[in-house]
Amino acid sequence: MVRDYFLLFVAILFLPIIMIAIIPAAIFGGKPKIIALGIDQFGGSVLYGKENLTVSSYTHFLCKTEGRLCWFEKLINIFFGKDHCKKSFDWEITSDKKELEEVRGIYSGLS
Repeated sequence: MVRDYFLLFVAILFLPIIMIAIIPAAIFGGKPKIIALGIDQFGGSVLYGKENLTVSSYTHFLCKTEGRLCWFEKLINIFFGKDHCKKSFDWEITSDKKELEEVRGIYSGLS
């Protein structure tokens, strides 16, 4: 329970930081999507200890496999669009990252 409130606090705290990092990149010809993905993967490392999964992806995974943090998935989807977490997870598990074999196996067993 405490961890869930901590995640909510972190999400609220870091959303403006993410926006501050992305806006100048977009204005000055950078790669805002790459910056956002990097920040998201950093968040996955900090919050979950999963360096190869984004916050969105792993939150979806936890909601579907353990029934945890579904409220956090809904919050992320409010900010980033309908089914953002599921789409993020689907994109990541279909990528060719060998580190995700265990996650693919667990998730495929749910279908």
